[in-house]
This record gives sequence, C-alpha cells and structure tokens, in this order.
Amino acid sequence: MSEIIRRRKLSAGWYPETEEAIEQVLHDWCCRDIEKPRSRAVVVPHAGWPFSGRLAFDTLSTLERSKTVVVVGGHLSAQSPLIMASEDAYETPLGIVETDHQLRDYITQNLESVPDTDSENSVEIIMPMLRYLNPEVRVVWLRVGPNSDLVHRLANTIAEAALHEDGYDIAVVGSTDLTHYGPAFGFTDHGLGDDAHAWVRESNDATILEKLAQLDAHGVIECGPRDRSACSAGAAAVAVAYACAVGCDDAELIGYHTSYDCRPADSFVGYAGITYRRR
Repeated sequence: MSEIIRRRKLSAGWYPETEEAIEQVLHDWCCRDIEKPRSRAVVVPHAGWPFSGRLAFDTLSTLERSKTVVVVGGHLSAQSPLIMASEDAYETPLGIVETDHQLRDYITQNLESVPDTDSENSVEIIMPMLRYLNPEVRVVWLRVGPNSDLVHRLANTIAEAALHEDGYDIAVVGSTDLTHYGPAFGFTDHGLGDDAHAWVRESNDATILEKLAQLDAHGVIECGPRDRSACSAGAAAVAVAYACAVGCDDAELIGYHTSYDCRPADSFVGYAGITYRRR
C-alpha cells in the first residue's frame, strides 16, 4: 500500500515554496550560538516566517536531536477533541517528513482523537524547520484545545512512551502565538497605537509568559483564554506539562517581540520562544 502524504496547504506568504529558498533562509538564520542543544520541550510562535520564523527557528534549534518530535498546534476551544493528522508522512520543500507510527498508535490506544482535515498553520509552519534541523526526524502531528484534563492526559501519555521505551527520545513542540490585539481581532479595550502595544507587552503577554516560565501548565490554560493572551494555550500547556513529566526544571525565554515591532499597525500579535530542559 502506498504512503498517504499530507500535502502543503499554506501559501508562499507563510514560508518559501522552494527547497533552495528554504535552505537559504534557514542557513542565514543558523548563527545563534548554542553550546549543546538539550531542550526536551519548547513553545514557539506560528505566524508567517517574515514575522516570527526566526524566533521559532532559534527556539527549535535548542532541541535535543530527538528521533521523534510531537508538534502540538491549536486554534481550538476547550470543548474540542484531540485532533491528529492521519497521514503517513508530510510534504515540505526540503523533502518528506515521516510519521512516527509507533508513537501515534500508542497515543490513539490511550486517547480518543479525530482526524485533522483542516488547512491550518500552527503545525505546518514548523515542519520545514524540523526537517532542516534533522533530516531523519519523525513527527506526530496533533492539535489540542485548552482543556486541562486532556492536556495532562496527552502530556503524560507521551511521557510514558518516552520514559518506558529504552532509548526512545521524544521532544514536544507547543505552537502558539500570544495576544492578538486590535480591530482585526475585535480586541481594543486599551485603545490603539503605542499605549496599546505597551499594555500587551508589559501586562497581557507578560502574565502568560510568567506562567510559561514557572512551568505552570494549569496557569497557561487558565489565563490564555481568559486574557486572550494565547490563541493555542492548550498546545503550549502540553509542552509545559510534558517538560514537567520528564523532569525539566529550567525554562528560558529565547526571545519575545510583536508584529508591531516588525510593522506598526493598529492590529498586531505577540510572539515568544521558550525552552525547557533539566538544570
């Protein structure tokens, strides 16, 4: 039986279309000095590469060279089920990324899920970067809402697979942007312009960044939807909960900025990259 491959669904405005263009961009970004990649989990942004690609790549570059990466996206409500891509592999301009069938099957044996049939950026935008960093990587593609019970069950299931299988190294990527502020998002409680931008940076995004830094998965799930400070709080919380389950006790903020910093506008989005590892 031939492989079922999930084809690219995002346009070139999200990330380059050709292998040559992808390699050029990522080669140019490969300058951050990382002593030894040893993160077990990360939280990354998922906007188009011109806005947050460099930050996502810098953060992903800290991951241990794991055989398998679980990429968790979102854009779901707390009532949504676990959503999982059912394909055997994923298309990127750099080549195919294979699914880790063993881990995906283990997850489906323990948790109910439905197939991911949407054209959706929170996972796809990450795939070419993972392929560039490790051409042999295998991936499990998931999306989850800010549901505390489901988040922790998923994180613990992945951790069980990582801890119980000798040599089965798994990293988790939680994909979320932060506050979506302005008329385009129906969120103008603090006005427009520089004052609104300062409030997002210094208050709204700062609150959820504190929860992420404290490895507080419940706090992320609570304040993300409440404060409208994360479009995919469940995804970030899975990364945090997994990090805790495998013994991580150190969080590092790799970077933070907003689309307003790149291109000032009344509507803008916050982005952060955070890593989790053992001290």
